[in-house]
Amino acid sequence: MEGFTGVISDLGGPTANMYRMACKSETIEASCRKLSCVYPGICENLNTDHTALIQLYRKARNTKGIKKVLIGSGLRYDLAVTSPEYVKELVQHHVGGYLKIAPEHSEENVLSKMMKPGMGSYNKFKEMFDRFSKEVGKEQYLIPYFIAAHPGTTDEDMLNVAAYLEKQAPGNGTAKNKASIELGQKIYRGGIPGKNVAACAGCHAPNGAGIPAQYPRLAGQWAEYTEAQLVAYRSGERKNSVQMTGVASRMSDAEIKAVSDYIAGLR
Repeated sequence: MEGFTGVISDLGGPTANMYRMACKSETIEASCRKLSCVYPGICENLNTDHTALIQLYRKARNTKGIKKVLIGSGLRYDLAVTSPEYVKELVQHHVGGYLKIAPEHSEENVLSKMMKPGMGSYNKFKEMFDRFSKEVGKEQYLIPYFIAAHPGTTDEDMLNVAAYLEKQAPGNGTAKNKASIELGQKIYRGGIPGKNVAACAGCHAPNGAGIPAQYPRLAGQWAEYTEAQLVAYRSGERKNSVQMTGVASRMSDAEIKAVSDYIAGLR
């Protein structure tokens, strides 16, 4: 297919890991009056076997012409933790540096109104995510989504979630690859003239400070995150900037990686 790079940016749907999951009994399902199969806990009658999904992932990534198959979002981590084999498969083969996940809030008062699992499931998933990433030498991160001012949220809830998020702050990234620093610097400061790629510094400032309300600050951003966003622009997964889509579409993997690493070292 013309224009296809061999990268599937998100194999899944609104819920990434409920492929072929259903009630174990059609009779029970027909008479069930529960509002949810997964709240306040996972129903004992719900089949949570991830085997079929693991096999689908393996078949997809072994298909001719496919370079990478990613899972971008929509993961139910409370179901995922029931299958360590699935989490390992996901983390070691289908995460492009970052995985979006939605705990939504830290406080039980708010989570109960959303019919969402508690932070215990999220913490367990994060532990598995970090451990399986480390096993294969990958530096990968979760991008957790949180909601402010959900109906029923109290001031105390907001203060508590703010305190929780403050404790999770990872700090600034750092440049790590000495071999690519020169290339990254050239791209950031002068662009790639032969490919009509503009200098990053033109919009984001020479020191990466950005221009408030126009162009975001880049200095100190984790290289893995910047790289993942540029790849997302290039593949079409991220579509909020025509300019960035055009820039990223003309950059090679090595160029993206080099400039991402250089940006991490800016202050």
